[in-house]
Amino acid sequence: MVNGTWVEVDLDAIRANARALKELVGTRVQLAAVVKANAYGHGMLQVAEALSSPRWVDWFAVASLTEAIQLRNHGITIPVLILGEISPEDAPLIVQHQLAVTVSRPEVVQALAAKTRPSDDPIRLHVKVDTGMGRYGVEYEKALDFIRWVRKFPGLMMEGLWTHLSSADDNERLTRAQLTLYAKLVVQCEQNRIFIPLKHVANSMGLMAYPAARYDLVRAGLSLYGICPKEKFKAPVRLTPALSWKARVALVKSVSAGQPISYGATYRTKKLTRIATLPVGYAHGFPWHSSNRGRVMIRGKMAPVVGRITMDHVMVDVTRIPGVRPGDVAALIGSEGKAVLTAHAQARAAGTIPYEIVSRISHSVPRQYNSRASAGAPVKSFRMIK
Repeated sequence: MVNGTWVEVDLDAIRANARALKELVGTRVQLAAVVKANAYGHGMLQVAEALSSPRWVDWFAVASLTEAIQLRNHGITIPVLILGEISPEDAPLIVQHQLAVTVSRPEVVQALAAKTRPSDDPIRLHVKVDTGMGRYGVEYEKALDFIRWVRKFPGLMMEGLWTHLSSADDNERLTRAQLTLYAKLVVQCEQNRIFIPLKHVANSMGLMAYPAARYDLVRAGLSLYGICPKEKFKAPVRLTPALSWKARVALVKSVSAGQPISYGATYRTKKLTRIATLPVGYAHGFPWHSSNRGRVMIRGKMAPVVGRITMDHVMVDVTRIPGVRPGDVAALIGSEGKAVLTAHAQARAAGTIPYEIVSRISHSVPRQYNSRASAGAPVKSFRMIK
């Protein structure tokens, strides 16, 4: 069976989400599209290309130098910010590909400074301060001294100052405490006549729920792809999910009562049951922890997962869905009429978060990119990327 499972990505939806988020934050605030982790499973190069021509965003943000170089090699010229740490030995590639980098370690700053020449454009640095995430970042108490020190190096430009909100979707007290610390640091910088062009704090939830977090730039990740980080939060803008995940029914058979389904016999039929097998499993990214808990949608109705999800297959109960046969299309994520199966729903079944559901979809699953050929054309073009 060709393309037993595949993903469809609506690039027009991603553009619409970018426009909606930009309108929310206003023209004075720059928008960074976070395209790390293969654009949260949507396809980094394809998403970046769609947002670049014409230009829909001000920045692309990635996790690593490898991702940044992939964008540059694909012809992306929009500014790229590396959110993760780099190593001192990465300095030549930063200069070569004209990248903006996050810094919080003296040895990285020194390595970058050593690679600058008077004839070169300055290297763009974004200092990260830890206000409560406990991961990367200069310790808050040392941040002002670190910033003063960085500014002494010729050839380096202190372009940004940022922090990462750890709990914007579930802990208002902690989030406001982080915002307070960051605001104090900004004031301290200005009192010392240090004016940094791009101050940024807000991730997707931050930019939607905390207007004070918007500053000069916001970093839109999950929201860019049409998924609100908090399931029951009333987003201030319309977000259109861009990703659908589908599979074709490979086999339908009737199984008598009392029969085990899949490995470990964790499920036994209680009556005569029609079981449909789909060629998608945990190797493709469908969570093993959804075994006996997840659902797929066939013919607009929900079919429960029965038995353990295997490496390449999942079995579902279609007894209550008349007429299901091989070749029918099932949705793991998507909509059909008024029926919707979301990444949030799959995350609940697996005991995880929607970020993981979409970003773990394997590269081996082909992506089909749908977009209008031109502004007034109703016909969609399709590209299959594997």
